[in-house]
Amino acid sequence: MTSPDPAPAFHPGEQQLQQRLGVRDKMAAIGQRVIRDYMPEQHRTFFSQLRLLLIGTLDGEGQPWALLFTGPDGFITSPDSSTLCLTSTAIAGPHPGGIVLETGAPIGLLGLDFATRRRNRANGQILSRHDDHVEIRVTESFGNCPKYIQSRQGEPGSAHLLPGEQHHACTLDDRDQQWIAEADTFFIASSFPPGNRSGRAGVDISHRGGKPGFVEVIDNRHLRFPDYAGNHFFNTLGNLTLHPRAGLLFIDFDHGDLLYLAVDAAVIWNKDSQSHSIELTVRQRIRVAAALPWQWQPPDYSPFL
Repeated sequence: MTSPDPAPAFHPGEQQLQQRLGVRDKMAAIGQRVIRDYMPEQHRTFFSQLRLLLIGTLDGEGQPWALLFTGPDGFITSPDSSTLCLTSTAIAGPHPGGIVLETGAPIGLLGLDFATRRRNRANGQILSRHDDHVEIRVTESFGNCPKYIQSRQGEPGSAHLLPGEQHHACTLDDRDQQWIAEADTFFIASSFPPGNRSGRAGVDISHRGGKPGFVEVIDNRHLRFPDYAGNHFFNTLGNLTLHPRAGLLFIDFDHGDLLYLAVDAAVIWNKDSQSHSIELTVRQRIRVAAALPWQWQPPDYSPFL
């Protein structure tokens, strides 16, 4: 009796984009090799050394949101190769309401060491949630290259600094637009529907970086950014192909402010049918002052830029 073929590493949205660029067969083989259902020891050690963790999750209406968790040294632990535990659920500052961090909820994790540009991803489901403790079952684990990450040295600042007010709107004001236009980094959460990969809905969160101005502000509701050549996994774009909603997070590294955006997203292909950009329409904007009391040095821009 022959053993069944392994489940594909990429879901139909990701495969569709890989097919368009002529790399589907190549990526199928690579995906089976590098996307694991457990964390290698070096990934477990890496997560345990972080004091910042990017989270992708959903609200009750299925809207993806990108969040930032913070904690002291050791606030992330890994008791075994398929489990991560957060002993602090301190979301940096007030956050969008309705976030689902309950047992069984899908979650995407991005561990990023800004100083070294190292990043690792882990996706899965929440096993349990008790007060300040979240246990996560990892169903996908893989590394990402350091491309387009700006190196930054950062340290926690005044621990007593409390976040300022939370400002809600459906459009971007002048301050938001200037902030986005000058940004060199943001994070994007996206999701894919049930019936793919593990058979359950899932969430990804990924990094996007470029020189200041790489995100174009078209008007007070519309943004555009290029999708630079990467590893051809197409985790984010594949998700947007199936579910064109995303959550963006911008960090003001000078003042510690956070800007959350809930957006509709569309992948726009150029005439050569190879390069593409992503156009975003803002549905909701939340801005929080002094949410991340860290002190950051000026960035060292990625050599790939």
